[in-house]
Amino acid sequence: MDDKNLIWLIAGCVLVYFGYKWLKKRQELGLPIERAFVPPTFQYTDFMTPAEEAIYAAKLTESTDY
Repeated sequence: MDDKNLIWLIAGCVLVYFGYKWLKKRQELGLPIERAFVPPTFQYTDFMTPAEEAIYAAKLTESTDY
C-alpha cells in the first residue's frame, strides 16, 4: 500500500469515528437518527412532535457537562 492510499484510509477512519460520536450524541439527547441529516438552517424542534420536543428540552436542562 502506498502512502497516498494510507492517508485516505486514515482520513476515512477519522471521519467514521467522528460521525459515530456525533450520532451517539444525538441519541443521548433523545433525537432520532433518521432526522440527523436535515439542513443546518432549521431548528431541531422544527421536525419534532410535541412529545419529542419535551424530551429534548428536558435532556438539555438536565445536562451536567459544564
